Amino acid sequence: MDRTKKVKAEVDPILPVEPIYRWKVIGGSPFHGGNHRIYKPGEVFKATEAEVPMAFRDVIVKVDVASVQEQEKVIPGKVATYKLKERAKVEPENDKEEILYDIVNQKGKIINEAPLVKEAADSFIKDLTE
Repeated sequence: MDRTKKVKAEVDPILPVEPIYRWKVIGGSPFHGGNHRIYKPGEVFKATEAEVPMAFRDVIVKVDVASVQEQEKVIPGKVATYKLKERAKVEPENDKEEILYDIVNQKGKIINEAPLVKEAADSFIKDLTE
């Protein structure tokens, strides 16, 4: 039996990925998408330009000018910033009043699940930024 060399299969070049945009249905009736999904009026969804037919562009508009991938890119060297936001005042059994805090990122989204005391919130922010 003679040995033969294995031939590597040819690899197709990597095709560029279409940018994904956020779209909003502004028409009065639901829009039936190509992926068998029904989008209700006022609903915001993500899709490429090829997935939204030109005939429906009067009832479906782009919400963002830039694509979702461009918005989600993290700039190297830029550190995310977090802030404390006062949430509630708690009155425990003793006379001392405690203030609880939420940790909010730069987009305004609350990061923690439950409100924290000041010391715990500060240590949580320190762990996030490291």
